[in-house]
Amino acid sequence: MNACAAFLLLLASAPAQDETLRERGGTTLELRDGVLERRDSDGVRELGCTDREGPGRVLDLAADPAGVTFVVAERGLFLAGPTSEHLDPIELLDGAPPGSPTAVHVDARRRVWLATDEAVGVIEPSFYFGRTLAPELLPGPGPYTLGPGPNGAVRINGAPYAPDAGPPPRVLELRVDGEAWDGDDTLERTYREPIRIGASGEANGGATFRYRLDGHHVWRDLGEELVLDDVAPGNHTLDVIALDRDLNRSAPARIRMRIAMPFYYGKGFVVAVAAITGALVLAGFLLRARSAGGGLWRAIVSTGLVLVLGL
Repeated sequence: MNACAAFLLLLASAPAQDETLRERGGTTLELRDGVLERRDSDGVRELGCTDREGPGRVLDLAADPAGVTFVVAERGLFLAGPTSEHLDPIELLDGAPPGSPTAVHVDARRRVWLATDEAVGVIEPSFYFGRTLAPELLPGPGPYTLGPGPNGAVRINGAPYAPDAGPPPRVLELRVDGEAWDGDDTLERTYREPIRIGASGEANGGATFRYRLDGHHVWRDLGEELVLDDVAPGNHTLDVIALDRDLNRSAPARIRMRIAMPFYYGKGFVVAVAAITGALVLAGFLLRARSAGGGLWRAIVSTGLVLVLGL
């Protein structure tokens, strides 16, 4: 049995470390033998879970300055609200450290540091994307534990890791359809015409990139190259940021876009199609009226109804 497997076996058989955490509002979370309970004026009760399979054995807690508590358990990372009686599972997104969570720590900037049996990384506290630290930054192989260190450092298996070292990240270049983009220009496109966006930059630990459209509150993963083909007609702004290994952000680089209506949404085209369609429908009703003995006005009214419904 290797050292990692032995550690996991010991973790599964030994009692979890007891911990007490004061919540906003005066209640207390108590971790005892892998069970998470809340104590208040009404007594002590175990927290439930919105996942029907439950969290499993609870391993660690970390208070978020915003008032919630991040909880590591056998079945993943969970969130405990101060007024909720249930743990909510968190679905980790791109960049989160792989493996089974073993410990959690929230720093003063609300970054969620997550340790697993394989890696250590940092998670954005609201949208759960992240970055994973390179193995050479870690004090040997996992599983890993976490704790606060001096001057904002994070202790990983007892060894301090100092985040935020080095210069801030920067976006050096944006590319549109493979060509370097001049930020002073406005990108002209037609609705449903694909736009390929790429970026390059520099950051401590290598840069990753995220984007948002029109100031949206969610920054999405840009990946190697972003393809947009559903931007609505009108004027838009696309912002791109670079992130370093500690989730520090660069200043945004911006692309201004003007998306034109396709020709088939233009007034002239719609009116022309309506006129041609109306003439064909009227001709059809007139031929039917002639063979059935109907009148001109009935054909005109029927044509008008067809056009109204069609438009």
